[in-house]
Parts: sequence; C-alpha cells; structure tokens
Amino acid sequence: MPLRDSLPNVLIDNVVDLLRMRANAAMDSDQKDLLSWADKMLDMACRHIETFVEPEVSVEAAARWQANGGKGDLRAQRYRKPSGWKRGAGLHFDHAVPPAQLLEDLLALGDHPTASSVRVILETAEVAWITTEQKKSIPEGRRDNWRAFYAKIPLADKL
Repeated sequence: MPLRDSLPNVLIDNVVDLLRMRANAAMDSDQKDLLSWADKMLDMACRHIETFVEPEVSVEAAARWQANGGKGDLRAQRYRKPSGWKRGAGLHFDHAVPPAQLLEDLLALGDHPTASSVRVILETAEVAWITTEQKKSIPEGRRDNWRAFYAKIPLADKL
C-alpha cells in the first residue's frame, strides 16, 4: 500500500513542531491547554494521513463496489463514512496501521524528534478498502504485523 507521493516536507516539519511543542508543554503544569491541543492536532494528523496514501482494495470490496453501482477503481475513493454513502454500503475503509499506533510511535520519539524519524513513522501508514465482513476478522488495536492479518484477504489488481 504505497504512498501516493512522498509526504510533503511541510507536513513533516509541522508534525515535528507539534511534537516539540507538546514536549515543552508537558514539562510546564501551566501549559495543560497547550498540551491537550497539541495531542489533538497530532491525533488529527495521524487520522488523516490517508490523504497521502494509495489505498489497497480487497477483491470482495471491489466486487461490492461494482454491485453497489460504483464506477472506476475504488482506490480513487478517499475515506467517506460508508453507511451514509449508497455505493459504500457494506464497505469499510480500514487503517491497516491504526492512527493510534502512529501517534504512539511518534510520541515515543521523545523530546527531540527529527524530520527523518517522523517521516519514517508516518510513511508506515497503510489503508485499505475491505468489506464490513472482512473487518470482523481483523483484530482491533496495535498491529505490529498487520500484513499477517491482511495475508488472508485477497487484494484486487489495479485497474
């Protein structure tokens, strides 16, 4: 599940700045609001990294997409709440590497993150369109070996 393009440097720089701001705020009890805000912004960055990731599509999800009247390659569809989207019925947009895992890994960099270390973590982001039935077979939480879970889900060839 490759990145569509390299992550923009400005994105990496902003995440580094947020991590440093968070580290400074954590050392000062008067900065609780800033710490909370930085945590929310970092969480948001990790949740929406899929903007830069080319999703994979399971064979079953591709078939469901077509059956629902979807046109073209499902990979072109970025996250939408499938239950509120007729052609997305029965589909699930899965973060193969959960955003909380990305955030945990970023926070583990400590007080002095570098752009290269942040890039390495964010470039592990992976997403896939699967069916809601397939989602039930994938455990929640940290997925250090997410490929093992996805090995059981056949992926569609690119159109």
